[in-house]
Amino acid sequence: DTQWNTDTGATSCMTPHRHWIQDMAPCCIPVCIATDEVVYALGKGSVLFQPVVGGIKLCPVLFSRVLYVPDINNNLFAVISLAQKRDVTTQFSKNGVSFTQDGKQFMTATYYNKAAFLDGHTIPASG
Repeated sequence: DTQWNTDTGATSCMTPHRHWIQDMAPCCIPVCIATDEVVYALGKGSVLFQPVVGGIKLCPVLFSRVLYVPDINNNLFAVISLAQKRDVTTQFSKNGVSFTQDGKQFMTATYYNKAAFLDGHTIPASG
């Protein structure tokens, strides 16, 4: 799965894709997933995301402190963590989700099957 699910319950952004993570540092952090199963994050680093809003590429966004969790199936984008740590306003409406900072929209998400997925794509880490 290459899409980022906007997750209001996630405490950190997480991905099973090692090749997306820049500057990964090893770690061993227990993560309780939706099935109440505990899996482990084996690394932590940054992921670069290319937002696309209305067909237009906006400035890439760096997701920091992303956990590498090989035993999950989806990429989880921690909405509440972003709002608290970076003073981002997240607005959920019937049309989708909008992320703004200092009054400027920098990212959106589109609803699909009762979930919202970020509009754009991940830029894999180089080397």
